[in-house]
Amino acid sequence: HDLGLRGHQLTLKIKLSNFEIRSRQVTLPHATDSSDDLIPAALKLLKAELPLSARLLGLKVSQWENENDTQVASRDILARFLQKGDEEDEE
Repeated sequence: HDLGLRGHQLTLKIKLSNFEIRSRQVTLPHATDSSDDLIPAALKLLKAELPLSARLLGLKVSQWENENDTQVASRDILARFLQKGDEEDEE
C-alpha cells in the first residue's frame, strides 16, 4: 500500500538465541519511505551488534509524516491502511 507516508526513526529489534532481546534505533536525517535510505541505516545498526547469534530480527519505522511534512499518529496510519485495503478489495 502506498499511503504517502515517510518515517524519521528506524528501530532494529534482535532476539538472540539465548532469548535476550536487544533494541537499537537511529533517527534518520530526513523522513523517508525509500529502501535506499532504510537498508544502509539498518545494516549500520546490525553491524554494531556483530558478532551475534540471532534467532529473529525485526525492523520498525516510526515518527511518521505525510507528503505535506505533517506528523501522522500511528492510529491514523492503521485506519488509512485498512481503508485503502478495503478500496482495493472492491476493485
